[in-house]
Amino acid sequence: MPRSGDGTRLTCPRREHGYPGLWMNEARMEYEHMTIRPTATWEMPRALVEAAITLLTEHGPSALQSKRVAAACGASTMVIYTHFGGMKQLIAAVAAEGHRRFAEQLHTIGVSDDPVADLMIAGRLRYRFAAANPHLQDLMAGIAGPPETVPPVRNWLDPDADPEVPEPQDATWLHLVDAATRAIDAGRFRPADPRGVAAEFWSSQRGFLQLLRAGHFGPAEHAEQSVLIPMGFHLLLGLGDTLERIEESRRRSDERLGEHIPTD
Repeated sequence: MPRSGDGTRLTCPRREHGYPGLWMNEARMEYEHMTIRPTATWEMPRALVEAAITLLTEHGPSALQSKRVAAACGASTMVIYTHFGGMKQLIAAVAAEGHRRFAEQLHTIGVSDDPVADLMIAGRLRYRFAAANPHLQDLMAGIAGPPETVPPVRNWLDPDADPEVPEPQDATWLHLVDAATRAIDAGRFRPADPRGVAAEFWSSQRGFLQLLRAGHFGPAEHAEQSVLIPMGFHLLLGLGDTLERIEESRRRSDERLGEHIPTD
């Protein structure tokens, strides 16, 4: 029977107290030599997700093995099946946690009265998140991990396909649709289907990240300035915006990113 850091026996928490879903609170994790010691029984699902993310970050997707994840929590592999049903479901929970973390970054910066700046920020945030978490980003994008862990495919161009309750992976898409809608309404873009506009931004971001990850753009620290930002400018000009207004939105996006995510 696994035990917590203070020696207390751990029993299986009820499934609804675990992941996926909202955590009961932000419980403190104790890190001891690469081992995450849950301090209460209902912390085990979160500890497993955190341990899997740590292994993924430090050793890549091949490290996502039940024995390694469980050992990092000081437990047996049975806890994975108890709380998630298996490794595939745990890996899916890891991807969902990555989407949640990125959505939290978007929420922290928020939206403004400049929808084009909001579009810029979404793209640059995604780049920085991917640069800091390359293996996690691959898992979120469905590039790494079992096919069964990839969320069901929806036609994002069809508003009727939107879920009643958005999932974490929907946050970026809905953010782009909202910003595109506001940019069209404000006259920054020519009249168009905002979902189509959002899809253009989404496609350019995803393509950029995959090529960057494959090493085609050289050092990652130069890719934002040499590829991502110019590509965004060209797309915005093609949608009907002016260079002067784009430059002003760029300045505003720099200021807002600097306030929330200081750069070196």
